[in-house]
Amino acid sequence: DAFLQLHTWHKWEQLFELAHIVVGYRPGFTIEERIHNAPVKLRQHYQQRLCSVDALPQKPNGGVVELVIPKLEISATLIRNRVAENRTIRYLLPNAVADYIHQHHLYKPC
Repeated sequence: DAFLQLHTWHKWEQLFELAHIVVGYRPGFTIEERIHNAPVKLRQHYQQRLCSVDALPQKPNGGVVELVIPKLEISATLIRNRVAENRTIRYLLPNAVADYIHQHHLYKPC
């Protein structure tokens, strides 16, 4: 959604001169399905700059890469239960959060 609103940002086209752009989307949704509603200039930037991750090292900047973000069903209850059962919570939370939970013995049975 943020990429589709990029054209509303101040000097948005300069972003392509400074960096590559990664467009993330959830499974079942692609930017291709939604880009047709975007303004022409944004659509053109997307279509002209779309490339594979492998092509990025050959470009100094301005590439657009699509990245599928896997859907994970994570809830606070799941985290609490896994900790209480002494099961790993790595990869479900940022490492700093998982470390804090373990260091402070949160969610452990009494």
